Order: sequence, then structure tokens, then C-alpha cells
Amino acid sequence: DGCRGTVDNHVYAFTAPAARTYAFETSLDDDVVDTVLSARGVCDYQASELACNDDLGGGLWASRFELELAADQTVFIIVHAFDGFAGPRRGAYTLTVTAL
Repeated sequence: DGCRGTVDNHVYAFTAPAARTYAFETSLDDDVVDTVLSARGVCDYQASELACNDDLGGGLWASRFELELAADQTVFIIVHAFDGFAGPRRGAYTLTVTAL
């Protein structure tokens, strides 16, 4: 499954201020970084995964998904470093949340 980052997990809690769709996206500070981005309803319960993305495509290793949330709903956004055949692709990234 392409949405299984295995190293360097960073977890962020996000509470929706209003009922609407939100875009979650990583932008990369280095071309060797490869993120896997996921959202869960329960932080440490993988079966509660709501969305996941590994790579935007077209050679872009950043990740993005959109998620419809209720007002005051909290989700856990997890950014992983992809661990491929050449080893983990770690490094700096920026996580952006945009209300759509």
C-alpha cells in the first residue's frame, strides 16, 4: 500500500473551525524528501484512516488530499517519510491546511 510511511512520523491535531472541506498539503524544502500524508479519526488506530496520499504524481513527491469535516471535528494529520528501496527520504517540509 503506497500510504504506509514507516519512519519519522510527525502527528498534528487539527480541529475544524467550521463545517467545510479542507485541503491538507505538504510542500517540500528539498528534492530528496518524499512525504506520505494521512488523516485519522483516532491517532493510534490505523483502521480509523480517513484519507491518505503518497505523491502528487508527475515526479512530485509532495502529498495532498481534501477532507470534508464537521465543525469542531478533530482529526490527526500524520506526515511520514517514505521508506523506499534506497532508504528513508527524510527532510524538511511545510504542512499547509486550506479551507476550500
